[in-house]
Amino acid sequence: MTKKRLSISGVLMSVIAAMLFSCNLDDFKLNELAKPVDIVPVVYAPIAYGTFRVKDLLTVPIPDATPIPTGGLSLDPFIMGKTGVTFNSIAIDSVYLQNHFTNDTPINMEFSYNFYDGTTGLPIGQTFASGIIPPGVKDTLIQFKLGRSDQDNLLSASNIILRFRPSNVGNTSILYGKVKNTYFSIKIAFYAPVHIWKLM
Repeated sequence: MTKKRLSISGVLMSVIAAMLFSCNLDDFKLNELAKPVDIVPVVYAPIAYGTFRVKDLLTVPIPDATPIPTGGLSLDPFIMGKTGVTFNSIAIDSVYLQNHFTNDTPINMEFSYNFYDGTTGLPIGQTFASGIIPPGVKDTLIQFKLGRSDQDNLLSASNIILRFRPSNVGNTSILYGKVKNTYFSIKIAFYAPVHIWKLM
């Protein structure tokens, strides 16, 4: 029994020694394992979204043969309900509004919006403006960084008031009839990287 126990111990010691001395620990690159500082998950929440047909945002009808004006066509503002967004964490340094815009019209589009107080009926804070979005663009990302007052305004707003402006592409004159039944869409979302090491 003693000889058997000794031979098992000897085999076990040999196997352990072979594993320790045959493995190069540098191959495992243990120093490259993620540290808490390197882990940055994100908080993402949709705020508002919609798809619009050009003619549906006009109070007064326009004849099909009317050229789109040089300065663009003013569409009626659209007040969009804001989904609930709440955030309050020492681990969040930066907050962004991500806007995914699709322009399925044959003309340039621009959008702008403000947060909106449903109680007072007034816009809150600054205006966020996209700049020109060319025709045919799909799901383009336009991102705005929110300062502290912008974040407070987002939390207190009940709605978002959106404005859209279609305009000509270069010097090309485009008739309203070619544009009126075309669509564009926007998705607005809250996005914030979370530095979880700040919670430790």
